[in-house]
Amino acid sequence: MRRIIFPALAVLCVLFVFPNETTIAQQTEQKKAAEQKKPAEQKKPAPLVWEKLKHDVHVARLWQLKGADAYPQFAVMRVSNDAYLKYFRDPKAFMDFVNEQKVFSKPVIYVGPWVSMSSFDAKDPSSGKDPETDWVLMLVHGKRSTLIVSALPELQQESPDSGNAN
Repeated sequence: MRRIIFPALAVLCVLFVFPNETTIAQQTEQKKAAEQKKPAEQKKPAPLVWEKLKHDVHVARLWQLKGADAYPQFAVMRVSNDAYLKYFRDPKAFMDFVNEQKVFSKPVIYVGPWVSMSSFDAKDPSSGKDPETDWVLMLVHGKRSTLIVSALPELQQESPDSGNAN
């Protein structure tokens, strides 16, 4: 019996003297060190700004707030009426433009539905002319690299003096 007790006590002493796990004090120190590193490591997202691309197109890349790996990715574009009509008639040219300008983190391989506000009448009722209307495009880039476009006319606010003068 004595032969087993002494080796067992020796093994238990070694286990308690050299613990494999960190002690509570070491864990507390590690937590404090990690908290001190957090503010330096955490980067604040860059403020959202309108970037000017070619052909007088402006883009705000909303997806950059969450990062390149978060899907779906969103971007907002402001385009002139001429650019809108050009890209609305030729979605492949729009896809090429989006990929060339690197609007999203990964290239678009297919432009899906293009939805626009169809009841909008851009003609000025007093003159009957088409004013230059800019368009706001909401772009949704899915995980399968498809692009959905929603187009809305950017309506100009009327000034208070342009109302009825009765």
